[in-house]
Amino acid sequence: MKYIFYFCAFVTLLSSVIWSQWPSSKLQVIFCDVGQGDAILLSYLSTQVLVDGGKDEKVLLCLEKFMPFWDKNLEIIVATHPDSDHIGGLSAVLKQYSSNLLVTNGVTKQTDDFAEFKTLISRKTEQNTQHVTLHQGDSLTVGKEIRLSVLSPQVDRSQFIANMGRLSETQLWDEQSAKKETDATSNNGSIVLFLEYKNTSILLTGDLESQGELSLRQRGLLTEADILKVGHHGSKTSTTPSFLAKIRPEISVISSGKNNTYNHPAPEIVTALRTENSRVYRTDQLGTLHFETDGDTIWFFNVLPNNRQSD
Repeated sequence: MKYIFYFCAFVTLLSSVIWSQWPSSKLQVIFCDVGQGDAILLSYLSTQVLVDGGKDEKVLLCLEKFMPFWDKNLEIIVATHPDSDHIGGLSAVLKQYSSNLLVTNGVTKQTDDFAEFKTLISRKTEQNTQHVTLHQGDSLTVGKEIRLSVLSPQVDRSQFIANMGRLSETQLWDEQSAKKETDATSNNGSIVLFLEYKNTSILLTGDLESQGELSLRQRGLLTEADILKVGHHGSKTSTTPSFLAKIRPEISVISSGKNNTYNHPAPEIVTALRTENSRVYRTDQLGTLHFETDGDTIWFFNVLPNNRQSD
């Protein structure tokens, strides 16, 4: 009888663990606390999308917590741009997880982090993982109901398509890099994603700065969003008043490290967001931020106290 009791207890415990990690029919949006950097996990049913990976292996703790323990595949991985605080942790991810699709903006960078990242991408493509470079006008779908539209970076599409036909992946990557790195910063080359799920919308801006925001506004690509991932960790070089007036986010998320040396987020940006009546959530204050939506209502989970609030 004792063995039967232990067996039943084990089965009950295992069933409880599996049930707690069973894929949700609602969209999960998790802003991982990776310190000074970005890492965003989108999870819907059995599909996961990771946008950036922070600067080190902290992102793995987030994936382990919010992905089923039996699932070691990220359907889509997006590197918004090659700064180390966005792609540094993706190398650790690529070593432990498989992926169907790897998305980059085509820009290279002369850093050890990027060199390792690029090497791992080459290995993954040899294992039938698809690697694509996306620009404004492209889109991705998650399941049948979620659409990720690419708002930026913007390039001459005809020239880009012509180049694809005659250059190798390495040559094309290098050509795009040479073209874009003449800018004062690579931040405005960030992949910007606009997510639409039923009546809910989310804008993920990477490290987009004021120049990039102005370009989006002038091209008529901006519309209201329920959730805004604030650009460049809340730096004062992003999130201009004219940009905010177009987005009018109900919820603003700032991903930054506690007591970081850049003094992110800038107090004036936090004030501007609150002036727009946007609820501000910060990873440096609250840790990992977990939102859930059925496409109409958005709920916020305070990860540490395991508390659920309706927004």
